[in-house]
Amino acid sequence: MDTQNVIRSLPSFGANVTMSALTLGDVSAIIPRDNDTRLALATTATPFFLGEQSASVVDESAIASADCNADADLELKTIFNGLAKNWREATGGYSLTMRRYAHASYQSILALEPKRDVISLILRELQQRPDRWFEALKALTKTNPAQDAKTFDETVRRWIEWGQREKYIS
Repeated sequence: MDTQNVIRSLPSFGANVTMSALTLGDVSAIIPRDNDTRLALATTATPFFLGEQSASVVDESAIASADCNADADLELKTIFNGLAKNWREATGGYSLTMRRYAHASYQSILALEPKRDVISLILRELQQRPDRWFEALKALTKTNPAQDAKTFDETVRRWIEWGQREKYIS
């Protein structure tokens, strides 16, 4: 498998975040490096070397037999959940929201595709575990239904109502 098709760089406030760009796979975890902003996906097949981080990729026979849409949806959800968890754990104690927004995992979420699916995942996360997803939502949707909100709870409520109205979530 050509590693050029597996790896892509994502911009992150002047730094590069490297992560696997698999379209299929049995993704088991997202492994952040502690000393820089490099990320790698760990799967269960042949290992290859990703910069300074060891990772694995799915062998080609697994790709040939997989259901593309279901695997792509599952993979996006798995990647998003791993990045969101890493972001919450790494930045939960930050007092400045801009530091939270600048975190590599938050910025990596903004670069995920397809955007409509990423917006749905963020809105579901906002429903289940309200957090500071507002800048990501504004960047991805190019709108701000909570512009005049006075409190955090009101902002969450307005974004969820907007997501339901626009059919991103039910």
